[in-house]
Parts: sequence; C-alpha cells; structure tokens
Amino acid sequence: MKMICLSVLVLFACIGSAQSFHLDSMVMFDFASIDVAMADSMESKNKSKRDHFSHVAGIGPSLFPNSHGYYLESPITYNDIDSIYKLKTEYFFTEPDSSVRVIMYEWDWPSKLVSFEKDSDYHSKGALRNSKIYQFKYEQLKSELTSLLGPPDIEEINSTDTTNHYRDGSKWIKSNVVSCYLYVIGNKDSIYGQVRLVVYEGTKPNN
Repeated sequence: MKMICLSVLVLFACIGSAQSFHLDSMVMFDFASIDVAMADSMESKNKSKRDHFSHVAGIGPSLFPNSHGYYLESPITYNDIDSIYKLKTEYFFTEPDSSVRVIMYEWDWPSKLVSFEKDSDYHSKGALRNSKIYQFKYEQLKSELTSLLGPPDIEEINSTDTTNHYRDGSKWIKSNVVSCYLYVIGNKDSIYGQVRLVVYEGTKPNN
C-alpha cells in the first residue's frame, strides 16, 4: 500500500510540474468565426499530430443537444500530450463552409505510467491509481472552468454510489458564450478511466 500511495504522489507531482494547456484558450471560442482551417492552424502551432485515419464518428444528444439541428460531419482529430495525459481533440463541423460547431477534448490513459513491482499488481493497484488521477484531472478542470464561467448550472455525481462504473459531470449552460459539459468516467474495479470536455456555442435566448 505504501508503494502505490508513493507512486500516486509522484504522479501528482508530475501533473503539477509538467507543461499543461491553458483552459481559457481551449474553451473561449467565437463559434461564429471558427472553421476547420482555423482549427488546423491552432493545432499546428501547438505541434499537435493530426490523425489522418478515416473513420466515421458522431456525438450524441447527451453530450451535445444540437438545438440548431446541425448535420455534423465526422470530426477532424488531433493528438497531443497535456501534462502526463494523452489529449485527443475532435472538431465536429458542418459543410459547405467547414464551420466548427462542437469541440471535444479527451484526456486518456497517462503517457507516463507508474511501474509496479509485479504484473499482478497492475490491475489491483492500477484501479486505485486510476481513480485518483482521473478524479484529480476532473476537479482541476472543473475549478478552472468555474473561474472562467462561474459555478456549474448542473452537477451529476454518482461516483459515491455503490455501482462500480460511474460518471461524474458538470454542465455550464450559458447564453451568448460557450456552453461546456465536463465529465469523468471510470470503473472502481479496473484501470479504465477518461475525462472529457465538450464545448459548443452557448444557447442564446429567444428574441
């Protein structure tokens, strides 16, 4: 137990000291002007790697309400490293003008793994390590979003339930600015985990 606790502390130290992306530049977009070319230019400056693998992908109404009824093309995808996490960014857009309508960020399994003395420790101790580092990232992002947009409008917390699989989330539903849905998913008995942030145009009030 001391070994895994020490490993988690070391991992948190890496998170705090490593270079991370600035959240304000990741969410404060003018969706009236951003298109695929602009997104590509921004990602190129970050030295992100574009995923040229052709695949069909969508985004469901639980993540993006799509109140305008957009037909979204399969996203263009970029991969990078944010601190210790693998960061995937997907830009969902509409044709014919390639206007970006939704951006989804996905923080996945860390790029720098804490080693275990035995292979048998990988799952038993990996589950503990995993739940802590993903919850840490979720709380970090939630705090930064609260500083930018104010307190969340909706909170979804079920990690305290008895079920192993959980999803905790926070939603910011704003007028005339971006709306965001931040959530963390995981399983208390496995190494699986992920943090996602969905950003889209704010819901403007009816005139």
